[in-house]
Amino acid sequence: MTSFTNEMKWYSTEENYTIPDAMMKFTKENGISDNPKQQPEWVKTLSSEKSGEAAAESMKSVVSRYKGELIAWDVMNENIHFHF
Repeated sequence: MTSFTNEMKWYSTEENYTIPDAMMKFTKENGISDNPKQQPEWVKTLSSEKSGEAAAESMKSVVSRYKGELIAWDVMNENIHFHF
């Protein structure tokens, strides 16, 4: 499974796609992709409204548990149902 973070953000790709292009090439050549199987099965059955509520509750739970122990969070919520 892969997760591109800063490499796909605007400030990284404004004039040069060399790094994200190389990363995409590498993932394709090595059979790496986002994997819908990484989501719990019950999440896939939720409506958009309910999935948003579940995601918010999950984030709240994790953030409160580790509050003060990390300097940043990167929440990937775009593919909760494996569509973008």
